[in-house]
Amino acid sequence: MKHPSKITNIVMDFDGTCTQIPLIYEAFLAQYLVGLNTTVLAQAPIMKAEWWEAQQEVRKHSPTAPWTIKTAPASPAAADPYILAYECAQHVLRKKQIKADIPLSVFQNAASNNMAPWRNEARSVFDTLLKHGIHISFISNTDSATIYERLKALFAVETIEQLPKGISVMSGASKYAIAELLWDSSIPHQAQEAFGKVPAVHADMGIYRPVYLRRGYYFEAISAALGHNMDRLLSTVFCGDIWEMDLAMPHALGANIHLIERAAPFDTYPYERNAVLAAKGRGKIGKDLTSLLEWI
Repeated sequence: MKHPSKITNIVMDFDGTCTQIPLIYEAFLAQYLVGLNTTVLAQAPIMKAEWWEAQQEVRKHSPTAPWTIKTAPASPAAADPYILAYECAQHVLRKKQIKADIPLSVFQNAASNNMAPWRNEARSVFDTLLKHGIHISFISNTDSATIYERLKALFAVETIEQLPKGISVMSGASKYAIAELLWDSSIPHQAQEAFGKVPAVHADMGIYRPVYLRRGYYFEAISAALGHNMDRLLSTVFCGDIWEMDLAMPHALGANIHLIERAAPFDTYPYERNAVLAAKGRGKIGKDLTSLLEWI
């Protein structure tokens, strides 16, 4: 089916895509270490040097080394500081032969005390998209309440109801979870059929591990954001900074994709760029959110 020239919806990832990771990653990683040393590593705390070495080791093996929060590979292990911190911690725990779950509070404390600010161009880009009648949906691993709070601050309003019309949040999407739809899912049959046609694994990307596409929880959020009308995928752009987690499944479903390149030291990998370029007219790449305006 031919893709229309008129884009009506843009689905945004949040962390990294809309925020400035370079400004906070060092402080985040430092506080994450403090959290580890007071919880799972309390009996065998590590020094900053060992934490740095773990980071270098994970970086060296990424993207073959994946994020395995739900056991199956979900994205490159060094795609952002949040994923990197988790994989570094797991690496350290394995080396020390410690079997323990990392308390969620370790991440929450480090993240909440080191919030990445919005990209400088975010407000003006969103305003321009809305003026052109383009609906903006946020689908992220970050919970909806947090994104709504950040949006209220960005648009200088006090309540969700005061946000501009045309913005919605369908978040807490668990994009990292490789999962099928529930057998008794309430999603309409047409939408379930679209998911059923998505291959389980992407073609070989040359990273010595599979790229899994079928992410049921993410699909549920996508379906809700589009009113369960899969025909709207053709006029929708998915925007994210991690191809494997944000864009690969939407592209397989038939949507357009837009990759925001990650800044050092979490640089975008060549295979991610190649995957978007292979989408030809259905894929674009940009260094910041201003590049989204190319779809207008």
